[in-house]
Amino acid sequence: MAKKIIKIFLLVAIFLGINHTLIANFSYKVIANIKINSLDNFNQKLGEDYLGILEIPKINLKKGFYNINSQYNRVKYGLQLIKYDPNLVILASHSGNSLISYFKDLDHLTVGDEIRITYKDAEDIYTIKYFYQTTKNGVVENMQDQISSKIILTTCDKEDLKKQLVYVGEKSN
Repeated sequence: MAKKIIKIFLLVAIFLGINHTLIANFSYKVIANIKINSLDNFNQKLGEDYLGILEIPKINLKKGFYNINSQYNRVKYGLQLIKYDPNLVILASHSGNSLISYFKDLDHLTVGDEIRITYKDAEDIYTIKYFYQTTKNGVVENMQDQISSKIILTTCDKEDLKKQLVYVGEKSN
Protein backbone atom coordinates (compact mmCIF):
# COMPACT_ATOMS: atom_id res chain seq x y z
CA MET A 1 0.00 0.00 0.00
CA ALA A 2 2.84 2.43 0.87
CA LYS A 3 4.54 1.76 -2.47
CA LYS A 4 1.30 2.58 -4.30
CA ILE A 5 0.97 5.91 -2.42
CA ILE A 6 4.59 6.78 -3.23
CA LYS A 7 4.06 6.00 -6.94
CA ILE A 8 0.92 8.16 -7.04
CA PHE A 9 2.73 10.96 -5.22
CA LEU A 10 5.64 10.80 -7.69
CA LEU A 11 3.31 10.82 -10.69
CA VAL A 12 1.44 13.85 -9.32
CA ALA A 13 4.73 15.63 -8.54
CA ILE A 14 6.05 14.98 -12.06
CA PHE A 15 2.77 16.14 -13.61
CA LEU A 16 2.74 19.33 -11.53
CA GLY A 17 6.41 19.98 -12.28
CA ILE A 18 5.87 19.73 -16.04
CA ASN A 19 2.77 21.92 -15.90
CA HIS A 20 4.59 24.45 -13.70
CA THR A 21 7.37 24.73 -16.30
CA LEU A 22 4.85 25.15 -19.12
CA ILE A 23 2.87 27.75 -17.16
CA ALA A 24 6.04 29.61 -16.15
CA ASN A 25 7.25 29.75 -19.78
CA PHE A 26 3.85 30.88 -21.03
CA SER A 27 3.59 33.53 -18.30
CA TYR A 28 7.06 34.83 -19.09
CA LYS A 29 6.18 35.24 -22.76
CA VAL A 30 2.93 37.02 -21.93
CA ILE A 31 4.65 39.30 -19.41
CA ALA A 32 7.47 40.01 -21.88
CA ASN A 33 4.95 40.97 -24.56
CA ILE A 34 3.17 43.28 -22.14
CA LYS A 35 6.45 44.90 -21.17
CA ILE A 36 7.50 45.31 -24.80
CA ASN A 37 4.15 46.87 -25.65
CA SER A 38 4.44 49.08 -22.58
CA LEU A 39 7.91 50.17 -23.68
CA ASP A 40 6.56 51.06 -27.13
CA ASN A 41 3.72 52.97 -25.49
CA PHE A 42 6.26 54.67 -23.24
CA ASN A 43 8.25 55.79 -26.28
CA GLN A 44 5.11 57.17 -27.90
CA LYS A 45 4.16 59.05 -24.71
CA LEU A 46 7.49 60.82 -24.43
CA GLY A 47 6.16 63.71 -26.47
CA GLU A 48 8.64 63.12 -29.27
CA ASP A 49 7.93 61.52 -32.58
CA TYR A 50 10.28 58.98 -34.04
CA LEU A 51 12.60 60.30 -36.74
CA GLY A 52 12.21 57.01 -38.56
CA ILE A 53 11.34 53.34 -38.38
CA LEU A 54 13.94 50.60 -38.87
CA GLU A 55 12.55 47.41 -40.36
CA ILE A 56 14.46 44.19 -40.95
CA PRO A 57 11.97 41.64 -42.32
CA LYS A 58 14.23 38.58 -41.94
CA ILE A 59 14.38 38.95 -38.15
CA ASN A 60 10.88 40.43 -37.73
CA LEU A 61 12.20 43.73 -36.40
CA LYS A 62 10.27 46.97 -36.76
CA LYS A 63 11.22 49.70 -34.28
CA GLY A 64 11.34 53.46 -34.21
CA PHE A 65 14.38 55.60 -33.52
CA TYR A 66 14.71 59.19 -32.38
CA ASN A 67 16.44 62.25 -33.74
CA ILE A 68 20.17 62.22 -33.05
CA ASN A 69 19.81 65.15 -30.62
CA SER A 70 16.96 63.62 -28.62
CA GLN A 71 17.54 62.77 -24.99
CA TYR A 72 15.95 59.39 -25.79
CA ASN A 73 18.43 58.59 -28.54
CA ARG A 74 20.32 56.12 -26.36
CA VAL A 75 20.87 52.38 -26.51
CA LYS A 76 19.23 52.13 -23.08
CA TYR A 77 15.95 53.19 -24.73
CA GLY A 78 16.28 50.74 -27.63
CA LEU A 79 17.85 51.97 -30.85
CA GLN A 80 20.53 54.64 -30.94
CA LEU A 81 21.09 56.72 -34.04
CA ILE A 82 24.84 57.38 -34.14
CA LYS A 83 25.09 59.12 -37.50
CA TYR A 84 22.48 60.40 -39.91
CA ASP A 85 23.10 62.05 -43.25
CA PRO A 86 21.89 61.34 -46.79
CA ASN A 87 24.78 58.95 -47.50
CA LEU A 88 25.35 57.30 -44.13
CA VAL A 89 23.08 56.00 -41.37
CA ILE A 90 24.57 54.25 -38.32
CA LEU A 91 22.33 52.55 -35.74
CA ALA A 92 23.23 50.58 -32.60
CA SER A 93 21.25 48.45 -30.16
CA HIS A 94 21.76 45.73 -27.57
CA SER A 95 22.07 42.08 -28.56
CA GLY A 96 21.50 40.45 -25.18
CA ASN A 97 18.29 39.10 -23.73
CA SER A 98 16.68 42.23 -22.31
CA LEU A 99 13.45 43.75 -23.59
CA ILE A 100 15.40 46.45 -25.45
CA SER A 101 17.83 44.06 -27.15
CA TYR A 102 16.44 44.79 -30.58
CA PHE A 103 19.59 43.53 -32.34
CA LYS A 104 19.62 40.16 -30.55
CA ASP A 105 19.00 38.38 -33.88
CA LEU A 106 21.23 40.59 -36.01
CA ASP A 107 23.71 37.70 -36.28
CA HIS A 108 21.09 35.85 -38.38
CA LEU A 109 21.50 38.35 -41.23
CA THR A 110 23.43 37.35 -44.33
CA VAL A 111 24.62 39.08 -47.47
CA GLY A 112 21.62 40.06 -49.59
CA ASP A 113 19.15 40.54 -46.73
CA GLU A 114 17.01 43.67 -46.79
CA ILE A 115 16.87 46.61 -44.36
CA ARG A 116 14.28 49.36 -44.63
CA ILE A 117 14.19 52.78 -43.06
CA THR A 118 10.96 54.73 -43.30
CA TYR A 119 10.94 58.45 -42.69
CA LYS A 120 7.96 60.80 -42.76
CA ASP A 121 7.52 60.76 -46.53
CA ALA A 122 10.15 58.38 -47.84
CA GLU A 123 11.48 54.87 -47.55
CA ASP A 124 15.07 53.83 -48.10
CA ILE A 125 15.83 50.19 -48.87
CA TYR A 126 19.28 48.75 -48.22
CA THR A 127 20.82 45.38 -49.00
CA ILE A 128 23.44 43.80 -46.73
CA LYS A 129 26.74 43.78 -48.63
CA TYR A 130 29.11 42.53 -45.93
CA PHE A 131 29.55 42.16 -42.20
CA TYR A 132 32.48 41.75 -39.85
CA GLN A 133 33.54 41.46 -36.24
CA THR A 134 35.82 44.03 -34.65
CA THR A 135 37.09 45.07 -31.24
CA LYS A 136 34.44 46.80 -29.15
CA ASN A 137 35.82 50.24 -28.39
CA GLY A 138 32.80 52.52 -28.78
CA VAL A 139 33.74 53.43 -32.35
CA VAL A 140 32.28 52.17 -35.61
CA GLU A 141 34.57 52.80 -38.51
CA ASN A 142 33.14 53.89 -41.82
CA MET A 143 35.20 51.52 -43.92
CA GLN A 144 36.47 52.91 -47.17
CA ASP A 145 34.65 50.88 -49.79
CA GLN A 146 32.83 51.44 -53.06
CA ILE A 147 29.46 51.98 -51.38
CA SER A 148 28.40 55.61 -51.75
CA SER A 149 25.16 55.46 -49.73
CA LYS A 150 25.03 52.99 -46.87
CA ILE A 151 23.63 51.89 -43.55
CA ILE A 152 25.70 50.43 -40.72
CA LEU A 153 24.14 48.41 -37.91
CA THR A 154 26.24 47.47 -34.89
CA THR A 155 25.80 45.47 -31.72
CA CYS A 156 27.82 43.49 -29.22
CA ASP A 157 28.93 40.00 -30.19
CA LYS A 158 27.01 37.55 -27.97
CA GLU A 159 29.89 35.04 -28.07
CA ASP A 160 32.77 37.44 -27.37
CA LEU A 161 31.78 40.46 -25.27
CA LYS A 162 35.01 42.24 -26.20
CA LYS A 163 33.92 42.29 -29.85
CA GLN A 164 31.14 43.95 -31.81
CA LEU A 165 29.34 42.91 -34.96
CA VAL A 166 29.04 45.41 -37.80
CA TYR A 167 26.65 44.96 -40.74
CA VAL A 168 26.98 47.21 -43.79
CA GLY A 169 24.22 47.66 -46.34
CA GLU A 170 24.04 49.58 -49.58
CA LYS A 171 21.06 51.71 -50.57
CA SER A 172 19.24 50.00 -53.41
CA ASN A 173 16.51 52.51 -54.26
